[in-house]
Amino acid sequence: RRAVDLVLDTWRERVNNPVAELENADVRLIEPGGSAVIYKANGPGMLAGFSLRLDPQGDAWTTLKKEYLLQDCLLEVFYDGEEKPSISVPVGDFFGSAWRKRNYGTLLLAGTTNGFVCRMPMPYKTSIRMQIRNDADDRIRTSFQPVAADFPGDQAGYLHAAWRKTGPGGGNHTIASVRGKGKFVGCFLGVTGLDKTWWILEGDERMFIDGEMQPSWHGTGLEDYFNGGWYYRGAYIGPLSGNLDRAPFRVAQYRHQLPDPVMFHESFRMEFERMTNEQGAGTVQGYFRSVGYFYLTEPAAVEPANADRNVRRASEDPYDRQTFMMQLIELERMNDFESAIRAIDEYIERYDNEEEAGIYRLRQLEYRRLLGAEVIQEDCIPFLRGDFGAPAAEQAKLLNWFHSAPDRAIVGLYGNGPSKVFIDGNQVIAGDHPYFLFAAGVEVESGEHIMAAETEYVRHGGWLQVGLRTWDGVYGTGLGTRSTRTPQSGWRVSANISENWHRTGIRDIPRGVPDAPYIGGIPNAFILVQSKSYPLSTTDWMYYKGKAYFHDTFTVPLDGWPDFSERMTGLER
Repeated sequence: RRAVDLVLDTWRERVNNPVAELENADVRLIEPGGSAVIYKANGPGMLAGFSLRLDPQGDAWTTLKKEYLLQDCLLEVFYDGEEKPSISVPVGDFFGSAWRKRNYGTLLLAGTTNGFVCRMPMPYKTSIRMQIRNDADDRIRTSFQPVAADFPGDQAGYLHAAWRKTGPGGGNHTIASVRGKGKFVGCFLGVTGLDKTWWILEGDERMFIDGEMQPSWHGTGLEDYFNGGWYYRGAYIGPLSGNLDRAPFRVAQYRHQLPDPVMFHESFRMEFERMTNEQGAGTVQGYFRSVGYFYLTEPAAVEPANADRNVRRASEDPYDRQTFMMQLIELERMNDFESAIRAIDEYIERYDNEEEAGIYRLRQLEYRRLLGAEVIQEDCIPFLRGDFGAPAAEQAKLLNWFHSAPDRAIVGLYGNGPSKVFIDGNQVIAGDHPYFLFAAGVEVESGEHIMAAETEYVRHGGWLQVGLRTWDGVYGTGLGTRSTRTPQSGWRVSANISENWHRTGIRDIPRGVPDAPYIGGIPNAFILVQSKSYPLSTTDWMYYKGKAYFHDTFTVPLDGWPDFSERMTGLER
């Protein structure tokens, strides 16, 4: 029992509190086009882990160029005096940040506010040499702190990592193709679809072991391998598998198999099938980029990552602007508010002249307030007087009201059909729009309150989402909210709902925020309201149509996020 508890506590700590240890880091400056050895040691020994940070130097770095640094810099590792690397991977991809920098923790890899962390053991017999190549336009500084350990024995093998990227029109995507004896211990895969469907995630994974012509393992769909069936319901961070970046139609996912490796004696190959589209005419269009992690009994050369940094960089997402609100919501679900701030900086660089940029600036101000930055009235005045457009001014007025007194709350309604929300029997908001969050201010006293809602199925994929934010936290719809299509008398005001009301389960939460066919989201500045609640449907609604009713209770003051957020995201409240 003590051993199991220790494992559980360790896994939770690494997921929820990742830290890059860099207090005694070795620092190097690398000129553009140059490289530097950031670590070397003679063996036998083992690099049990390390922390790494990359910092741009000088004033020429835009937000976008800083993000490009993830792929402009290559991580290379050489064992036992070999001339060719056994690891050759863009730094960002190695740590699961193939699109933009993400803050997250797993058992073996992490991205933190102050750097990256690797805990994949790297044994060596005679020597190890790790270097960074800088293909950016300007100088960078690296900070590196190793965790050295004793050589664990010949059975451990040498860690290898291979990077690949394939584009539209290609064949199946190969994760790893290896000769020798060893074990496959997982992969990272980034997918960017180009044809407005999730069909790109339908390709099966296949593993071929020791020269077999038929797959030794044939899976049931790309996202299933990563334990995220049905195109994921949003960001999820687990110790060994998860989804770091989900927006229509882009996903960054990982699965680490060090505790359950795939063993091979002569050879190993893993690939993901590139599916034909839904009409069966041609293959789906999109980009795959991946890192395969595996151990071999002897060091071997991997195919070097492409020398052209423009090829290594993240593929442009054609739906970036339309889906940006959904991207921010998923970052909030990961509690990665710093990445949300950077994302808005980049958005403003790209689309500063567009009307919605003002609302995103206001949302960014709310993120900074949430992270403890001092926000004074002078910061809000430009929004209130309309410098950033009329929609931003209206939302700034509501936020200014909300922050003025502790008994105030913002309630948000997001519904795919005519919907009404009641608190303690009083209607507080109504609306009907599949892209728009309706928001209103309400005053809520301490104590228990009843949320009730009514919505009608008028479009494909009916759903309702309600969130309420106070100074102390967020209440929202999600696992446990009750629903029915036949309400009893007094359902709006009674806390005693009879058992014919269905308690919402995982199958009643649509995938995503939701997305397809509604892949957009009209911008708003009301942080947390959509990310800490979930859209709800009912299991038979699509067949019987008509109205559905939802009911829940909540107690003020609130205590952070709803309890179900931990189950949905893997992150502690």
